[in-house]
Parts: sequence; structure tokens; C-alpha cells
Amino acid sequence: MLEFQKQHTIKVNKLLMKMFKINITDANPVLKLQPAIKAGGKDAINKIGVEAHDLLMDYYLKSEAFYIRGVTLFSANPNAYEAV
Repeated sequence: MLEFQKQHTIKVNKLLMKMFKINITDANPVLKLQPAIKAGGKDAINKIGVEAHDLLMDYYLKSEAFYIRGVTLFSANPNAYEAV
């Protein structure tokens, strides 16, 4: 699960980098839209929206699968796992 989370974080960061340019001036970060998004207008925004949607859906579905697997394993043998 930790590797799954790590990979998801990498994908989210890549998407954010597609969206924003970070300028650091006087130790204050300033976010600006990437020029490609400004140039692409509404279509570019919609494309990013689709990517974000797909990323979130993939994350949700896989997280749900991990949860169901955990519940199934625990239900089959509740005494096999120690509390943390």
C-alpha cells in the first residue's frame, strides 16, 4: 500500500507541474499557470480536468480494492492480526 501511495503522489505532482509554474522570489513561492494552459484556453483546462478525474478514479478504485481485501482477510481470521 505504501508503494501504491508513493506512485500516486508522483503522478499527482507531475499533474501539478503540468498545471503550474512555481516562481520563488524573496523566499515567497508564487504559483502561475503554465504557459501551455494559458495558450490552450478552455480545451487545455478541460484536458487537465480529465487527467485529474482519471487519477482520482484510479486512486479511489484501487483504495477500495485494498479495503475490501483487508476486510476479507480479517473476516476470514480475525485473531490472526495484532492491534497496533
